Amino acid sequence: MVLAVTEAKSGVVARWGLLCVSLLLSLGLVIATVKHYYDVRELEATLARGQVEAFLRTVRERVPPIPGLANEEILQGIVDHHRSAGLRYVAFLDPQGSVLVSAGEPIMEGPLPEPDVLEIVGDRARLRAPPPPGPPLPFDMRPPTVLLELEALAANTLLTRARQGIIASFVVAIVLMLAATVLWRVRARADRAEADLTRQRHLAALGEMSAVLAHEIRNPLAAAKGHSQLLAEQLPGGHDGRARADLVVEHIVRLEALVTQLLDFARSTELDRVDTSPVELLEEASRGVDGLERIAMETSDAPPSWSLDPTRMGQVMSNLLRNALEASPADGTVEVAVGVDDRQLVLSVRDRGEGIAPGELGRIFEPFHTTRVRGTGLGLAIAQRIVQLHGGSIEARNHPEGGAIFRVNIPRG
Repeated sequence: MVLAVTEAKSGVVARWGLLCVSLLLSLGLVIATVKHYYDVRELEATLARGQVEAFLRTVRERVPPIPGLANEEILQGIVDHHRSAGLRYVAFLDPQGSVLVSAGEPIMEGPLPEPDVLEIVGDRARLRAPPPPGPPLPFDMRPPTVLLELEALAANTLLTRARQGIIASFVVAIVLMLAATVLWRVRARADRAEADLTRQRHLAALGEMSAVLAHEIRNPLAAAKGHSQLLAEQLPGGHDGRARADLVVEHIVRLEALVTQLLDFARSTELDRVDTSPVELLEEASRGVDGLERIAMETSDAPPSWSLDPTRMGQVMSNLLRNALEASPADGTVEVAVGVDDRQLVLSVRDRGEGIAPGELGRIFEPFHTTRVRGTGLGLAIAQRIVQLHGGSIEARNHPEGGAIFRVNIPRG
């Protein structure tokens, strides 16, 4: 059992490790792609400036630096030649910013940028290049300012690919996280199935051991009980040995009850289901426990009959009622309700005790687990097994107003 618990913990660690590694990889992929995108944005400005400077060199090499000689046909030829590279507009400006000569169509609006400041709007860029440095010239002989406007095609292509890379990275990251989540859930289900199988094997082993022990103990125990009762009857009431004999009989009766519980726990999984009145079954179980006057029943919504094994289900009701009465104070009322919810028979039992400790909720139905000084810890385990044999479920939780409530759901058989 310890080995099974250790393996279960290892499985949980492995599942969470896989999920965390996948999430970290996805996060790293997204961060790296976003960083690459911003690096490309910076590279876009560099590429656009490089294109502008290349076009500017061409203009200055092919067009005479004297404004009067600037030929519109030459500028138009430059624009036409470099149109495929993104050049859209070239103009010579006087010192006041007026156009002296131009070619192409301007593609950007607004005031002119500061000299030698590259202005980028989307995939468009423009630059107002001041005259190159040289000896001072008369005002009317100064070289004109060159204005260039272009579409940064190369930078735009690079940026488009970067955006596509971001989208692809996000898709890959999402797929990776989804795959990790699916694998985590599949592994969790496999671990739960393996844990359930281990638990069933453990319960089967306990059942076999309990059956063997119960059968081996029952016969000698019956003989000891008979002789003890006979001895107690033969001793007079005031005799010192009478009290001891009665004590022996009392302990043997307790051992018989334990043997009976062990046999109930180890009993075959076969049921004998018949149409039974849940109300009559509950009333019969209530009469069999101490504290009938403290039980408050609500059966107005109960069905007239349901397919149940009356003997086994009566055992469930008796165990739940007995536990609730023992958990409640001496003047506390145990509330029991029988009804139908979502086509299932529902039995709820609420006590007025201190409730279930948080650490006990996960173990309350384990065989031989009990927090009481006296008790075998088999009552709830037997109840759960019988309910599961009926195809139903049993759950325990703390009531918001205090105490604990046990709810049994049995589908129609």
